[in-house]
Amino acid sequence: QPKRYKKRFSIVTKKMGKFGGHVEDIREGDLRETNLYLIPYNNMKKLVEYQEEKSINFVDAWQDALSKAEKNLQKFQQKFWKQIFSEIGTCFPIVDTRGSHSGKALKLFVDSVHPDESRGLLFQLIKIKEAAITNSEGFRKLVKKFDKHRGTNYSLKLLPTLFTSSLYSSQSMLEDYICLFRELLEDSSSSRIHLMIENESDIKHKRGVQVRFEELDWLRRLCVSIPKYDLLPCLVAHRGFHNIRDRDDKRPIENSLGAFEIAWTSGIHLCECDIALTKDGKLVLAHDENFMRLALDS
Repeated sequence: QPKRYKKRFSIVTKKMGKFGGHVEDIREGDLRETNLYLIPYNNMKKLVEYQEEKSINFVDAWQDALSKAEKNLQKFQQKFWKQIFSEIGTCFPIVDTRGSHSGKALKLFVDSVHPDESRGLLFQLIKIKEAAITNSEGFRKLVKKFDKHRGTNYSLKLLPTLFTSSLYSSQSMLEDYICLFRELLEDSSSSRIHLMIENESDIKHKRGVQVRFEELDWLRRLCVSIPKYDLLPCLVAHRGFHNIRDRDDKRPIENSLGAFEIAWTSGIHLCECDIALTKDGKLVLAHDENFMRLALDS
């Protein structure tokens, strides 16, 4: 039984290696339901096996199929660019879109739509390129197979037609557009991320400024409400104006110059501080033996 499976696998592998099977896989896979034209490779290959007087039928079929492939390629490329310019025409003023070259049009499109929509259009472009490459290779192989089977040299006539067709020449252009599209999407995603980070940071900063303003306003209103000559001169700001729950961005850190200055400028006359002597004989304003509590390191 294992040997039978092994033999069967080798047959399938050999079949998949044929170009006709490759074309059909693409037709039923990546290009399914896209209406992109794919060369009827297996049907045209049968013309190669006809009698000598049927040679003209192969050439006619080959040229007809090439014409269909070119027209289909042009149709889908036009559809692609119409979608691009239709979108940027509604999002940007005429002066920005007038006479735009392809690179600028792609950039404007990526800048104006959601990244998912840009990726969807990029996938369409990739499929168009895949169809163009598959068709070009199919036409070349058919000519080679025909000449080899018949002993003729139609390559001299048909291959120049293939290599100068839009089907062949558009492949490098499509690849350039795909690369540019990907670069623009990466730059756009990076810009959006940076913008989100900047916006979030800016929002946090503004919120922090507003909160500190509210704290300072509260302290000043409190000082105004206290009798100016009787009680206020007797009040002492414990370690300055700070948060009793250790460090907090709303107020300065205890025993700091900022904590004392806010208290003084708000109307409080006196501030208490903690003085400590270090081992090397320096005076520091600190309540604890270390700064782990204020540094939130515990």
